[in-house]
Amino acid sequence: MNTILATLWPYYNAAVGKIAVKEAAKPLADVCAKVPAGILQAIDIEALDLGTKALAIGGIKAYSTKDDSCVFEAPIQWGSDLRVRIGVRLKFGPFVMHLPLEVAGVQVRAVARIALTPLVEELPCLGGAEVSLLEQPYYDLTLRLGTSADLMRLPFVKPAVDAVVRKVVADMLLYPNKFSLELMPGGGLPPPPLGMVEVTIHSVTD
Repeated sequence: MNTILATLWPYYNAAVGKIAVKEAAKPLADVCAKVPAGILQAIDIEALDLGTKALAIGGIKAYSTKDDSCVFEAPIQWGSDLRVRIGVRLKFGPFVMHLPLEVAGVQVRAVARIALTPLVEELPCLGGAEVSLLEQPYYDLTLRLGTSADLMRLPFVKPAVDAVVRKVVADMLLYPNKFSLELMPGGGLPPPPLGMVEVTIHSVTD
């Protein structure tokens, strides 16, 4: 499975990034709404690149399922070269300040529940995947403002980042929430029928 992940990683980089940006919009907006006086106007993911290093799956605990799916739990590790550009807009009276932040060097350890469904007869044989985390993950990252040093070393930054990460992870990935991705067009399923033909038999002989 790790070989498959490493092979598919470059092809699904853009697709996963696009879905992740869309799914993260609401929890990020909720974080902004909780900041008093409307100081934090918005947190926008402006660009996301998963990098070239695929995540790795450890020992697997599988579950009995119906024939066209596979469900298992496994520890995952990701020593990534991911890069994310984030725009933070702060409002001070009539003035709005834009802070360009860069997230890089993300390290993640977590226990994931992964469902591969449906299983189909055409390569790559996996129509889609659903990923959930069974607990809040351990993570480490580098956060920079432009070309500055790592902001995570500042005492007041890490708690703020932890709160945002926990909110986004809980809303997107923490079980029973899940992140869904089509690995084949249409999830590997045939297109749904467009209509129905009704036939009335008036007579039958022999």
